Amino acid sequence: MPVQHEDEDEDHLRWKQNCNKCFEEPPFKMKCKNIPESCQATRILGRRYTLTTTSHKYLEIGLNVQSVSVVEIVLGDNRGKQLTLRIDTWGKLMENRGAIQRLLEVSKPSYFLL
Repeated sequence: MPVQHEDEDEDHLRWKQNCNKCFEEPPFKMKCKNIPESCQATRILGRRYTLTTTSHKYLEIGLNVQSVSVVEIVLGDNRGKQLTLRIDTWGKLMENRGAIQRLLEVSKPSYFLL
């Protein structure tokens, strides 16, 4: 166990022990249900872009700070539902954005356009 400094209390030590358990595995293998709430990544420098005129759906891009900082791209709505996209998935979407825009612009979408 690390040396306790005078300014550290029991809660802080308990938090440090829990966080050390969280980051034993690489981030892509971690399961959210095993991570204590106080130890989840903090999103900073985030920006939210609305995807609909009513702002019900959005795209949020932010920097998550944990043991390794990563860029996180999230599709979400105002009901609290979120879908986190991996960076390689985002890259594929950007490669095919023309086809996706054509698909979204037609009144009766044909899923064979992609």
